[in-house]
Amino acid sequence: MIIAIKDEWYFNALVQKEVHVTMSSETKISVIIPVYNVECYLAECLDSVIAQDLDHYEILCIDDGSTDSSGKILDEYANRCPQVHAFHTVNRGLGAARNFGIKRARGEYVLFVDSDDYLQKNSLRYLYEQASAFDLDILHFDGDIIYEDAGLEQRFGKLKARYALSRSREYGEITDGQKLYCNMKQNGDHREVSWLQLLRRDFLEENNLLFPEGMLNEDIIFDFACLGLAQRVSHRRKKVYVYRIRNNSIITSPISEKTLYSKLRCYLEYALLAAKLSLRDETAKYAMSMLRGLGRGIKSAYKESRLNIDDCTHYFTPASRALFKYIVNNPLQSTLAQLFLR
Repeated sequence: MIIAIKDEWYFNALVQKEVHVTMSSETKISVIIPVYNVECYLAECLDSVIAQDLDHYEILCIDDGSTDSSGKILDEYANRCPQVHAFHTVNRGLGAARNFGIKRARGEYVLFVDSDDYLQKNSLRYLYEQASAFDLDILHFDGDIIYEDAGLEQRFGKLKARYALSRSREYGEITDGQKLYCNMKQNGDHREVSWLQLLRRDFLEENNLLFPEGMLNEDIIFDFACLGLAQRVSHRRKKVYVYRIRNNSIITSPISEKTLYSKLRCYLEYALLAAKLSLRDETAKYAMSMLRGLGRGIKSAYKESRLNIDDCTHYFTPASRALFKYIVNNPLQSTLAQLFLR
């Protein structure tokens, strides 16, 4: 199935009216794949999902205004693969594309896959069986990292260690999200990414859990909100996801004004979320540590960018520039965060 959404008004109207494909009530997993200018990687991604060993699952592909042949590739797959549904929207960013997929999903569980990555063979059935057998809100799992080429690995070799996707051990007990968050934080095993977890759709809908839009780093906020609210979570030390480090991606591209703006928003939204959630003392302690790290990340990115924040006027307002300067120049990184977590 193919749907083209040519302007934002129609995008919003379509979501509000909940126009959707009638899926079987037995749909087990909705795989949500945002797509933007990934013509070189998209077929590998789609092939890996289509070849999975699970019956009754749907693949929702949201073309976020691609300017290359990604949209055409999606249409070709949608025309020949009944479980693939292609949606063409105006460019609104990764968070908005994922949210569009969540609102149209009909599966019992939801899985996010980025369109330049792919899944290992025989993964979906394993994930579904584990999550459904224990009635989990969230099932966490592991992944692998690959580099697009040897030159990229030489330039960004440290990223593989920094973003290691395999935990040091399995956190197999069934517990609540805050306890798993603390246990993983204690061992340096927490990964703030949405694509290393299978999420129960009813859990997302009941708690109105969506991604922040108009920024990078949206996974950090979404992950924290999910773990802060989930009552039944667990982890399997199985490598399901393959994450590709490539040229012109977010983590390999130069730091821009949007990068700095996103880091500021991430810091503030994390602090506000921590204040809003009913956090236990141990969870609040690790949240404070996370906020200090986000603050250090703002300082480090600003220094590396060589930008002058006073010249950043596309994303920043005068007030947000002043706040950015405060975080960069204040030697007590936790001061602002403490105001939210008192």
